[in-house]
Amino acid sequence: MGESTGGLEGEAYEHSSQKVFNDLAESRMAIELSLRPGPGGVGTGFRVDPEKAQACIDELTAVVGDLRMSAFGGLRLAFASPATDEVSRNMAECAGLMAQRAQDWLAAWTGQLEGVRNALQDQLAAYRAQESENARSL
Repeated sequence: MGESTGGLEGEAYEHSSQKVFNDLAESRMAIELSLRPGPGGVGTGFRVDPEKAQACIDELTAVVGDLRMSAFGGLRLAFASPATDEVSRNMAECAGLMAQRAQDWLAAWTGQLEGVRNALQDQLAAYRAQESENARSL
């Protein structure tokens, strides 16, 4: 279990995990939208900071990699019953089921984060392509 938490246990692991999510929260502001007044004072556009967007993509990539590494390596967890009575066997079976559900949830969440990262990559690529096209047309 120590390997899946990067060698951190208890409070140290919780603090490390919280730091990752705090860093991600800051990175979410990677694409700064700021309305610029156009003709008649109406907001007509937005500004994207490509470096911050790329930093967000890089952070999401790192988080996804860490989550994939900490998902018990895709192992099927099983718990040995401490005794042969029905309660002990049931406890071990339920513990295994809960562990599997946790792994499934983690895999689904990791997939969602990958989807967000991929969408950000696509949007950033489209933004950069449009910027290049705009620069050529000036």
